[in-house]
Amino acid sequence: YLGVQSMILWPQLAERLGIDVAAGALVQSVEPDSPAEDEGLDPGDETIDFQGQPDIPSNGDVIVAVDGNRLTRTEDLSDVIGGRSEGDKVVLTVLRVGDSRRVTITLGRRPLGSGP
Repeated sequence: YLGVQSMILWPQLAERLGIDVAAGALVQSVEPDSPAEDEGLDPGDETIDFQGQPDIPSNGDVIVAVDGNRLTRTEDLSDVIGGRSEGDKVVLTVLRVGDSRRVTITLGRRPLGSGP
């Protein structure tokens, strides 16, 4: 359990947001008291409407890789995290407003009814 809700970052959206990557997981929200919150992942505080979809985060984090493996499909982040266990460590490559950083997160226990 990571504790984020995310959406796919496709090339047109990346261009609109000024992000220089073709794919990734755009962080939409971070669950309180989650491993993601503990390590400072952030959806940002601004949103845009794009191609009929409202409230797309525009200045927060984009996860582009997990353990050095680039995210390329909609379900990549969920697949990678879902295949891990509580206590496993993952290294996320995260973009925030043009800066890239690596964050090591220890996965937690998934609360009932939560996302990846």
